[in-house]
Amino acid sequence: MVDLFTLIFDSGAACDYVHELYVDDPLDAMATSFDLNTVRPRDVTADALTSAWYLRDDEEDVTAMLLTAEGVRSGRPTRWRASLVDRYDGAGKVTSMARTTGYTCTAAVRLLARGLWTEPGIAPPELLGREAACHDFILADLERHNVFFRQAEESITNGR
Repeated sequence: MVDLFTLIFDSGAACDYVHELYVDDPLDAMATSFDLNTVRPRDVTADALTSAWYLRDDEEDVTAMLLTAEGVRSGRPTRWRASLVDRYDGAGKVTSMARTTGYTCTAAVRLLARGLWTEPGIAPPELLGREAACHDFILADLERHNVFFRQAEESITNGR
């Protein structure tokens, strides 16, 4: 059986932060804010990852997403894919995570302000996306900020 962590680490895909999780140092060397008599693994993991969740001043982030759905359209097996790769905006100093999440939220607010969504209550993106006008409005608003989704649909032949 292949050790997935060793495979990822040896491939060079693991960053320095991930390396810190797999060092052979004793737990008490890592645990600075824990009572070692009651330490929970999730607390140690959260403590080890917290520094990785924040960018240093000299770091830039990337957001990548791939969505795949398979089903039947017009009687034919079909695969639909949408992808997004977004990078830090150095000119505006806006992180990719802020661009892809924040701009989506502000697009939803504009959507509400224009009366394109009138249903009461909480409306997650999955619900908004079912309405073509809402879907198109949000994607167009993201494109205004140079955040692009690429979409493709293909017939599935020979079972795949």
